[in-house]
Amino acid sequence: MELQVDPSQWLDTGVNLQGVELDVYQRKGPDGDPITVAEWPRSGPGFYRLVTLIGEVTSSTDIAIRPKKISEAAYERLIDDLETNLPASIAIGLQNGGALAGVELLENRESTLEEQILRLQRAVLGTEGKNGLFQTLPRIAASPHSILISDYSWVKRDRIHRPAAHRFAQAFARLGNIDENGSPIQMIDSRVELSFDVYENRLLKFFLRRIEARLAGIIRLLSTKNKPNLLEETEQLLDQVRLSRKSASFLDQVQDVPNVADSPSMVFLKHPLYRIVLDRYIEYKNSFKITLQQPALDAPLTNFPGLYQSWATMVVLDTLMTVATEHGFRIESNNIAKREFEDICIKIYPDGQQAIVLKHEATQTRISLTPEQSFSSGDSSFHSVSFTQRPDISIRIDRPGVPTKIVLLDPKYKLDGEDEPDDEESNGTTSDTGKATGKPKKIDIDKMHAYRDAIRTGDGERVVSFAGILYPGQSQIFSEDVQAIRAVPGEDQELRDRISDLVLTQIA
Repeated sequence: MELQVDPSQWLDTGVNLQGVELDVYQRKGPDGDPITVAEWPRSGPGFYRLVTLIGEVTSSTDIAIRPKKISEAAYERLIDDLETNLPASIAIGLQNGGALAGVELLENRESTLEEQILRLQRAVLGTEGKNGLFQTLPRIAASPHSILISDYSWVKRDRIHRPAAHRFAQAFARLGNIDENGSPIQMIDSRVELSFDVYENRLLKFFLRRIEARLAGIIRLLSTKNKPNLLEETEQLLDQVRLSRKSASFLDQVQDVPNVADSPSMVFLKHPLYRIVLDRYIEYKNSFKITLQQPALDAPLTNFPGLYQSWATMVVLDTLMTVATEHGFRIESNNIAKREFEDICIKIYPDGQQAIVLKHEATQTRISLTPEQSFSSGDSSFHSVSFTQRPDISIRIDRPGVPTKIVLLDPKYKLDGEDEPDDEESNGTTSDTGKATGKPKKIDIDKMHAYRDAIRTGDGERVVSFAGILYPGQSQIFSEDVQAIRAVPGEDQELRDRISDLVLTQIA
């Protein structure tokens, strides 16, 4: 990372990344002149605060690192799936399987989609007597909330506009900064700029981006269905969102953030137009009655690998319930849904317990799914013959008179350990079209072999019938029981089809 610093000042330069001091040194630049650089360590997705100190002048900025293995559209779809689509679909699957007795849910995904469009219409167009973003944003753009910020920089003496009086001594103390007349060559200039990059505008911009992304996703889905009127209505709503956003050019100066808390600041409380924005935002977040218990969604970029695992786990769970109930299974028990006031909260990892157990009364077959189940060497039943194994997803099938079968799946979205790609494997890249083209990592496939071979019954027999990774690359078959399966948000039909085939093969 090159620092725009006078070469003579590099010893007085410091760089701090997320509270950690970086090494700063000089090296030869492209034109042969010395440049000052700092070593930025390999970092995962997230927002990073970078603070630079040059002499006594400090500046800071926030820098975003986006996920590298999936496209921006897939990232937006993953968040939408976790926030709305998958919790709703899983709740409906629980109801179809006999759980959630006494709870009235929507009958199908089309109805769920229509309800989401209604929520978006209320946010954009408002309701009777209440304005939405379409009416409010142009009025905010006429006089958006802003603050004044001060910036200090070294400039030549004859170009200074507002000298910082409290920095005069620094100008005289600076090495090599005094001319033959005893006057400073450069001085610190104080400049005040108007900034729209404030909390209230960040929330507004985030809200607009989420609405626009959700509408675009619904339009893509509706384009595959025979609902021309609903498609036209949604396209018109998206046009209105983009038109209102175009009128608010001040948001171009506001940074993108991965999520925003709905805290009522004084501006939100006292400014009627901004209060409308906060009210619509809270209403949009709270109007859906099926929620996901996942704190990592508060900072999705920072927690992205974990969110990818949650997304893949929920897709597998949703698919398993759909296939099983279609073939006569009923839900015997579940630890993934609980009532909170009038809402249904979906919890992904139920404290090491079985997430769900499905039973077929006629055959007495049971299917259970357990997230992050441990198989240790000390277990009396299913155990590891070597070290403790802890797959992300364990699907167990028990049939009377037939040996138990276990299907193990590991969602893999890792950045650690990819500095040195294997000779024969890619470290995961994306093409110009945004589709994942990377191959699975050797270490991940080796782990699947370890699952298959290490986990045994009490009699020492193998029990794992399939072990595979779910990752944002192309599917690859290494053997019948060890594979890599493509898992990309927004393009998950291949994943669902593969899980369906696996379940049906095991219960056949």
